[in-house]
Amino acid sequence: WANPKMIDEKTMMGNFFNKDEIISGLRLGKANEQITQTNNRGDFKVKVQFNNLGLRDKRDLRLANEESYIVVGDSFTFGFGVEEDKRFSNLLLNNYGLDIYNLGIPNNLYGYEALIKYSYILGAKSNNLILVICMENDLFKNQLTNKLNNKNFRSYSSQILKHPKKFLTNNSAIYFSLSSLIHKNQKLADLFIRLGFIKPILEDQNIANLEVLFDNDLNKTSKFIKRISTGFKSYIVIIPSRYNWHEDILLRKKVRKEHDLFVNILKSKDLKVIDLRKSFERNSKNP
Repeated sequence: WANPKMIDEKTMMGNFFNKDEIISGLRLGKANEQITQTNNRGDFKVKVQFNNLGLRDKRDLRLANEESYIVVGDSFTFGFGVEEDKRFSNLLLNNYGLDIYNLGIPNNLYGYEALIKYSYILGAKSNNLILVICMENDLFKNQLTNKLNNKNFRSYSSQILKHPKKFLTNNSAIYFSLSSLIHKNQKLADLFIRLGFIKPILEDQNIANLEVLFDNDLNKTSKFIKRISTGFKSYIVIIPSRYNWHEDILLRKKVRKEHDLFVNILKSKDLKVIDLRKSFERNSKNP
């Protein structure tokens, strides 16, 4: 019934801990813990090893010198669903000899700033920063959107009743195994999609909700990025939203326009931007 060792992508967040006593907003993994991360679609099954600093990196951040690079970001940088040696930071280290340290932890912009401060506390002397920004969940929202998202959470018991799927996913090995079987069998998956029991990833929200999702404050976000990257030779890596390729044409145009505008704002602040959308589209018809 219980499945404590196998951690799926949704319950993975339970393996990160706030360390406000060190720095406000800091989030780290449990020191020296190893877990296995998977998902019920069977897309991946990888080992995640945290070091004694709470980071997913075999290298000791305290040894970073002036020529070293630190890379900060969320799940893309952390390597959700990816073996550690397959992450882009490890590839830069192993294939190009770049002296690089990975500080990736799923968080927000304030959390990224806290990770940079954490590197200072540990004695890292790096002058080079790679800051990875995900267009889908890293940007600051406008004030109205923040008010709409400021909701009170119900008690644990009511959450079980209201969200049985989430509860079963987090707590039942039997449910996890059955759902994995369905996701791995395309005919079964298609049947459950037609019956409404499974929603394709990009159809999980209606268009009205997506309008709120993309109500971002680009100027505030860019100013914050400029501030926390000051003092470094910085590279801002932009991870495009999946909605750049959404089937809804109007939504797709809105997202792509926002993406281009944000990149231009960052460049206007003399920030070096690496926009991965072009690379994704160059290498795949459906990124």
